[in-house]
Amino acid sequence: MPSKAMHIPANRPPMAKKMLKMFGRYPKKQMMKKMFTTFCLLTLTLSVMSFSQFVNTYRVHYAQELLRRQPDMKMTFVAIDSGFSTETSFFRNFKTVTGMTPREWLQEQLKE
Repeated sequence: MPSKAMHIPANRPPMAKKMLKMFGRYPKKQMMKKMFTTFCLLTLTLSVMSFSQFVNTYRVHYAQELLRRQPDMKMTFVAIDSGFSTETSFFRNFKTVTGMTPREWLQEQLKE
């Protein structure tokens, strides 16, 4: 029986869409191999940090990518699009991961 690629629902949040797109283009058998590899990397990562630290680090990296592509985007929208429930949580985690506030980080990026 032939495998079918996964369908990505249109109402998913941006971060979920991005993650599903990583696996959605593969037939199920290939997807399982890819997910196993991802699972192994996740297991290694989680041996160094907690799951919530991993998720927040991923969200901060996603926020950095948003800011690189759209430097004029309001921080509130960056926080929401990155998966943070509050701006306070976004700023706290961004500073924990990068050592800078989002604006400081963005200014550094614009200098380069």
